[in-house]
Amino acid sequence: MTHHQDSSTQWRFRAPLERSQPTLDELLWRAWPDSTQAQRQDLIERGKVLVDQTIAHNAKKVITPDAVIEFAPEKGAEVAGLPDAVELARGDSWIIVQKPTGMSSLHDTSDPMNSILFLADLLGLDRDTFTPAMYLPTMAGGPWLFGLTQDDAKQLTDAWGSGKMMLTFRAIVPRLDRPQGSLTGPGGLRVNYAVTRYQDGLCEVQLIPQYRAKSPQGHTFEPINLIRTTLAQQEIFILGDRLHGGYMIDGGLRLRLESILLDEVSLGHSWPMPDDWWPEEPVVDVQVTLEEEELDDGPIDLDKFDSDDNDRANTRTKDKKQNKSKTLDIPKLKVSDKTIEIMSQHKHPWVLADSQTGGRSHMKPGTVVALEGRRSRTRGPFALVEGDGELAARKWAEADDTSSVLEFNEEVIARLDEAIVKRAPLLKDMANTNIFRLVHAEADGLPGLCIDRIGDMIRATILGQSCRSFRKLVYDNLLDFDPHITLIEVWHTEDIRQRNDVLPKARIIHGVETEKTRTIGLEDGLKYWCEPWEGIDVGFFADQRENRRTLKQLIKPGDKWLNLFGHTGAFSVALASKGAQVVNVDVSKRYLDWTRENFLLNKIDPDLDVPAAMDARSYIREMSRDDLVDGIIVDPPTAAQGKAGFWSVRKDYAELLVQCFQQLKPGGTMLVCRNDRKAKGGLDKLITQAAQKAKTSIAQLVPAPPSLDYPRLEGFPEGDQFEGWMVYTK
Repeated sequence: MTHHQDSSTQWRFRAPLERSQPTLDELLWRAWPDSTQAQRQDLIERGKVLVDQTIAHNAKKVITPDAVIEFAPEKGAEVAGLPDAVELARGDSWIIVQKPTGMSSLHDTSDPMNSILFLADLLGLDRDTFTPAMYLPTMAGGPWLFGLTQDDAKQLTDAWGSGKMMLTFRAIVPRLDRPQGSLTGPGGLRVNYAVTRYQDGLCEVQLIPQYRAKSPQGHTFEPINLIRTTLAQQEIFILGDRLHGGYMIDGGLRLRLESILLDEVSLGHSWPMPDDWWPEEPVVDVQVTLEEEELDDGPIDLDKFDSDDNDRANTRTKDKKQNKSKTLDIPKLKVSDKTIEIMSQHKHPWVLADSQTGGRSHMKPGTVVALEGRRSRTRGPFALVEGDGELAARKWAEADDTSSVLEFNEEVIARLDEAIVKRAPLLKDMANTNIFRLVHAEADGLPGLCIDRIGDMIRATILGQSCRSFRKLVYDNLLDFDPHITLIEVWHTEDIRQRNDVLPKARIIHGVETEKTRTIGLEDGLKYWCEPWEGIDVGFFADQRENRRTLKQLIKPGDKWLNLFGHTGAFSVALASKGAQVVNVDVSKRYLDWTRENFLLNKIDPDLDVPAAMDARSYIREMSRDDLVDGIIVDPPTAAQGKAGFWSVRKDYAELLVQCFQQLKPGGTMLVCRNDRKAKGGLDKLITQAAQKAKTSIAQLVPAPPSLDYPRLEGFPEGDQFEGWMVYTK
């Protein structure tokens, strides 16, 4: 490939938003560091510099954010970026050095002071054969690949063109709507990207270019130029890109090589980003405005939802280009001063109705409101209206976070993206684990909405009416990411006791209508039958994933464990897969049969599954005191009707734990969990007291919280899945 200099064309870049806005001369110098002040002044005086398509006349003029600067540079008069000869890695036919930002990549053997020839001298290499195998633009820095001879450089170029050489890059760009995807660029280039960080309206992305050239030309290849051209074609402008409209920040192009791999020449290295990689100054204005959101007031119209007319992503792009956003008047909801205090000081995200809570019947669920105190008129957070019931509204944003309200749709997408980025390790490992939570309601900033991946489908659980205003937008973006997946939705906004114990049923939102049957999910390679269409849970609690992993590491073949309140036997299958025999205790014969099916599904010895169709309290009470076990799992429901009478975790748990300790071998282990959001006192205290009463010594008490895809929100116990402790006895 024939490389080119940046100076061969018109430069076009944007002014960033900074605390002290840069002058025109400062921006020109950042883009053209080898220029003198006299050169820049001369260019301005000759009318060769445009700011927003208007000739600029004043070098000292402060440039407003997002203004576009254009000019054609001339040859710089000052030497900039002479190499420091920092060697990063070396092989038999190649060497990688650190390229400083501002150093030219032109390889001119006729110029004895050419920077590349000078670099060869500093490295003690032959300047006549030392050849760059990778072209880097002047304003790009970082690892730079050379061949020790021209033939070596061509071999490296051919490896890139044939796809044998694997490269990854990092870049910083304005915030993207989607956290990962693929882009097609010039010359057959395909760039896969994944967001690795969001901050202040920007995001860092990892880029993996995939190139297949039929006949690479020359001795150098240009991955950075191809990547930034590919991104620019999608209106994604890399910071510091002076060719394609990037924000001209200090320190050069924020696109650099992260890793390189070519097995045939033993080339495999990676490098962290430098300390000054992330810009210290603000770059983009995140205070944007709100586009009106259509509020949904009923069931989804599937025909409309699946039609091309509902392409919100395209609508958002058009609206941004045409700048037709408008600021809305946010309605107010009067609440008590105590409510404001609880939400502000204790960070609780719910407005619980009291005598001072204003009327809401005229507002659609999901309407954004500004909370306001009754007496003091204290300004509270922004919230989404829930309805006329006890739960009046759910918090959306802090009082001073107007951008989250004024650009509501963009904020929804950003919060969804951030939630998905947090689950990146799970998304990358779906060949082994494909049951996990993508969105955890309030804790992920999307109140009242949970999204789960369950095998080959996505299930949305609606916990509150307030998510009516954004749930369709969430679905749209999830389907953009995987348009072929089945997406179902179940409403769980009522106490099932008020429904005469009739469980809600899921309905299909997207995908082919099929028979509503069970599906198989994976966790660490083990298979589990799930029922995503039924009830409140799906027959599998993914929030216990990390605790199952912890227990599996303790198992020795021949161990005997007790799984009280065994449900469908997820713990039993995990432990038996390591050779433990597990007594699975549950009052439901259906769940015991389900457990046996999970054993058969994984081809685990059925003798390791010992079903006991009994109330857990009765079973532990009737056990022989000589029949001790190596471990016990105690994860009871908050309340349930059992054969031994009504079970209450508050009334009955203490006695049960005492009996469990009495059946545990010395040095045994217990996983103890509690799902009681209104419990007084910590579960660890209850465990300690039970151990003392049973005359058992605890060696270690370790927190066993839900898996990380079920994050905890401080001050919001209602959102916690459970409290858990791993108990190791002496």
